[in-house]
Amino acid sequence: MPRRMSPRRLAARLTSRRSIVVLLAVCVALVPMSAVAAEILSGEEVVIASPVADDVYVFGAEVTIDADVDGDVIVTAADVRINGNVSGSVYAAAFNLHVRGNVGGVVMATASDVTITGDVGGTARIVSSTLEIDGARIGGDLVAVATEVNVRADAHIAGDVIVRSTSVELLADVDGVVRGSADSLEIGGVVGGKIDVRVGTLRFVDGAVVMQPVEYTSDREVLVDGGTTITGTLTRVEPDHPTAGERFAESALWAVFRYMWALALGAFLLRVAPRLVVRSANIVRSRPFPALGWGFLGMLGVPLVVGFLFVTVIGIPVAMVLLACFILALYASQIVIGMIVGTAVAPRNWRGSDQLRHAVGTLAFGLAIVVAVRSLPIDGWSLLTGLSIAMIVLGSLLMQLFRRDASGTAASGPGAIG
Repeated sequence: MPRRMSPRRLAARLTSRRSIVVLLAVCVALVPMSAVAAEILSGEEVVIASPVADDVYVFGAEVTIDADVDGDVIVTAADVRINGNVSGSVYAAAFNLHVRGNVGGVVMATASDVTITGDVGGTARIVSSTLEIDGARIGGDLVAVATEVNVRADAHIAGDVIVRSTSVELLADVDGVVRGSADSLEIGGVVGGKIDVRVGTLRFVDGAVVMQPVEYTSDREVLVDGGTTITGTLTRVEPDHPTAGERFAESALWAVFRYMWALALGAFLLRVAPRLVVRSANIVRSRPFPALGWGFLGMLGVPLVVGFLFVTVIGIPVAMVLLACFILALYASQIVIGMIVGTAVAPRNWRGSDQLRHAVGTLAFGLAIVVAVRSLPIDGWSLLTGLSIAMIVLGSLLMQLFRRDASGTAASGPGAIG
């Protein structure tokens, strides 16, 4: 079993010259350049202890900014702690991010865990697993996509709150509106604007003051604890639950869309790589169980390899290409099965033909059956059949990649499935 990469080895790779060039290119593409010159720092453990009168680009395993920065901070690291004040904005990609100092501009971050305890002059846009705002004033909007959002009572949001989450605890005062969706939403502060949310459960807890209209879409009635002041109108909207006929119509529409898209991709593959399609189909027909075994290994191994490549910046382009090929192979798997099924039902004079139109016609017949079977209204059926198809076809591709297989060597044209 491969060992996890140590922070020292991770930092060594992140701080190589080529890695810095790539990361700088990404940062330049994502954020505006405010100055030609900038402070560029890298290392396993980066500590900024002296004030910086410019933008700062930092890359490393652990980054600590204890001094003030008169500019923007662009940082990529595993652990980031910003203790000093930043006059500009903070753009961060990290595993853990803790902003203790005040930020004059905006905070844009993607991380696993984000904690903000310093004031933010502008908007905070966060994508994370958990987000905690404690004792901080957000001068603009709070836009969060996270599994869990906790905004403590001593915080303050001067703008709107727009959130998409599983669990939201919003105990701070909010000057603007509250919008978004959550499975569970608790509100415990003064909300100056309208509340318009889609929730599983909406609860107003002790300390909540709401004077504007509240409109919530939910199957459950709102819960109001003691110690709350709700003077705005409370309107519950019943969520739309489609009827059986509507679900069938939607399923049929998506089935037609999937069929047309798969047929177009299949025609393209039969034009540019007919032997690959035919050989894969022949392997699946003649050796289904070995193909299934190889596919199982591929399902586990390819994402693992992609994950290891993503650890290093230099490996990211390779990982992106490999991931794209992997996704394409999974989607195109139904094309191979469609060719097999189509061979059994298509007119006899189409079988084994080298003409592209006959091969596409065979695929059209087979895909219609495959898509129809996959679209049966059974819970989990589409996922189960799709996973099985993807696994066995992925295995056939891996068998061709890692060893020559006799069942595929006889293929010679688009329709040469015998």
